[in-house]
Amino acid sequence: GQAIATVVGMQGDVQVYEWRLNVYDYSGKGTTSFAFPTFTPTAKGTIDWTATIADVDPDVDLATATTVVR
Repeated sequence: GQAIATVVGMQGDVQVYEWRLNVYDYSGKGTTSFAFPTFTPTAKGTIDWTATIADVDPDVDLATATTVVR
C-alpha cells in the first residue's frame, strides 16, 4: 500500500536535507524506488543519507548511502 518515505541528509551533526514523499511498499515482497531530486551541497565533506518508509509492516524499511563532497 501507500506509505510515506523520508529522506534525510546529515553532514556531521547538521541536517542538510529532508524530503518526504508518498511511495508504494508491497509488504516486503517487492522493492520501492523513486527519483531523487537534484541536491546542491553547500559545503565539502561527507553526507550520510537515510531513507525510511513509515508503513504498517513489522519489518524495517530503511536504506542508507554516503556521498563525499570534494
